[in-house]
Amino acid sequence: MLDMLTDRCTTMCLLVNLSLLYPRCALLFQVSMALDVSSHWMHLHSSILTGSVSHKSVGPASSPILQLYYTSRHCSGPSVLGVGAVPLLLFLTAPVCLLKTLISCVHLVSASSHIAALDAQERKRRS
Repeated sequence: MLDMLTDRCTTMCLLVNLSLLYPRCALLFQVSMALDVSSHWMHLHSSILTGSVSHKSVGPASSPILQLYYTSRHCSGPSVLGVGAVPLLLFLTAPVCLLKTLISCVHLVSASSHIAALDAQERKRRS
């Protein structure tokens, strides 16, 4: 849980600073913060309700995107071949940013489905 909280806080700090640097994009950064926090909270809550040992534990019933995200750890260092550091960093980080946003959307949908199913089971059990 601490790992998740640390990631959310650092992401929000980055996005707040980006909002200050690029005020015309502030709404986009705010939406990104809301999506990031809400989707990860729902994912963590869903993991707790289903008795998972870790929010990174994904079973065969989980989204294939989440399975790939949590099980694939392939990394390779960047090579600078006459490309400036800032454009290179932008080129490398933009896809990661888009992927993290996609993962947040998948978290939100997947966790919402799990919580709704658990809620329906509990309501059925009570009646």
